[in-house]
Amino acid sequence: MVENGNVEIFQTAANGRVIYTADQRTDEVVELFATYQQSTIFLPLVTQP
Repeated sequence: MVENGNVEIFQTAANGRVIYTADQRTDEVVELFATYQQSTIFLPLVTQP
């Protein structure tokens, strides 16, 4: 995990990535990260409207 201001970047061995703000540290986001662990692409930014 790399902390950058209020944004945290989780990077997997497969170079998949989920980026979200500290205010969105929810089980749903964590589950989304786990779902795409083996992705070889960079994942889109998880945001709230």
